[in-house]
Amino acid sequence: MSLQATPLNRLQLWSLLAHGGSCFSALLRPEMGKSDRDSLLASGLIEAWKDQPTADERKRIRSLSGKAQESAKASAKAPAKAPSGSDSSPKGAKAHSQGLLKLRITRSGLDFLRGDPLGPISRRAKIPARLVEFLLEALASAEGEMALSRLMGAGLSGDREALRTGLSPAAGPPLESAPENQLSQNKLSLDPGELLRRAKAIGSEFLMPGGGLRLSELRKIAREFSREEGDGALLELQRRGDVVIYPFDDPSLVTKEDREAALRTSGGFRHYLFVVARVA
Repeated sequence: MSLQATPLNRLQLWSLLAHGGSCFSALLRPEMGKSDRDSLLASGLIEAWKDQPTADERKRIRSLSGKAQESAKASAKAPAKAPSGSDSSPKGAKAHSQGLLKLRITRSGLDFLRGDPLGPISRRAKIPARLVEFLLEALASAEGEMALSRLMGAGLSGDREALRTGLSPAAGPPLESAPENQLSQNKLSLDPGELLRRAKAIGSEFLMPGGGLRLSELRKIAREFSREEGDGALLELQRRGDVVIYPFDDPSLVTKEDREAALRTSGGFRHYLFVVARVA
């Protein structure tokens, strides 16, 4: 299947990733209209389903809906009529009881962005602040320290190919070189490849929608190894590009088990991972 995405779609996918990989459609900026959503669904880059928002998410949805209405009124002589079925309309409000549309980036979507991280994005749409924060947090992390240096050098020289190299996980030094990750490989009895094998073999009933695996579940099937060994193997797998490890953007999703199993980096705590599909 050919994966199709417009520059606007790319920006929407990055924004979705900045939300931790999933969020309610009403919270996504730039907004994803039906035609964009249908196209990304058909390409397998996202998935969508109905879900009930938390109290905090409802508050954020109402806030964004109110700001959108105020913006429309300010830019038009007459108040704009709310589109049928929107969250701000009576019909949209009624839909809350039936669940709201939630979006999640799929593994194919992750591979799509990873394959060309500097692919064109829409220059007409506003860049969401959450996406900027997400990218800055990634660059400020121990894993992104070398990438940041490379990006700065490549940006000054205008070398686009060097920019791509700077964004590649293989371009940086081993994550163990970070001050807080002084883990000696010869002291690790947990082979990273073995942990990856276990992650791939875990039953689908233990996976999150979209294929994500909570670290709390992964640590259960590797409980014979120490916390230091588990952390070292996870960091090595991410350094090699075999997995991508994320934090939960929404604090309400973080359980006690998630907090105890989280992988600590200088950029914060990370709670779940995706295994990166290898294309032959």
